[in-house]
Amino acid sequence: MAQAATLQSMGHKGRALAGLLVALLMGLGACGGGNPATPTSQATAVQPSPTASSAVPTKPTSIEPPEKPAAMSTPDEDGAVAAAEYFLRMTTYAAATGDTTELEAMSGPDCQFCESYLESVIELHSAGGWATMPDIEFHGNTKRPTKRGDGQFQVELDVTKGKYQSYSPENGWYDANEEHLIMGVIVTYLSENAWRVDTAQDFPGETGLPTETP
Repeated sequence: MAQAATLQSMGHKGRALAGLLVALLMGLGACGGGNPATPTSQATAVQPSPTASSAVPTKPTSIEPPEKPAAMSTPDEDGAVAAAEYFLRMTTYAAATGDTTELEAMSGPDCQFCESYLESVIELHSAGGWATMPDIEFHGNTKRPTKRGDGQFQVELDVTKGKYQSYSPENGWYDANEEHLIMGVIVTYLSENAWRVDTAQDFPGETGLPTETP
């Protein structure tokens, strides 16, 4: 499929990021229920590559879910950014608690990143594992309506995800280091403050935000 070739050839330059998401979106439209390209790192909050430790930490309790931003009620670029940020925060909440209700509600049927992440979270918690919630800091973003329109927007987020711990009975527990990344998301406004994530993909932080609109 053309999307996979696009992923292999583009590398990690800021100008390429926006074009890649558009290619993913066009591929979804052309292929219907086909499989979009595999994200560069799936479920990063659940399957880290950090330093192992011997002691088992205490599972956190009474974790409050992220608050839904008021801006999500507006079907514009600001609402799209708020929805993308909320989605990212909900991925960490789901990994920490195993509660995937809100994440599933936001995940579109063709979002392979969403599907892979949800599967990883469910598998982790079914096995008795869990993760702590890292601090999430947003440094900037780019956003624009897609060519399809109909309340659909393309957003790129410049994000730092703080340190966190992940535990599974099979593999023990791990300390994950702070991570800088660029998160690309295509979202569609549905109604009131409800948005659907159509495509999501994370990139290394050095990718940078796109400097040109495709």
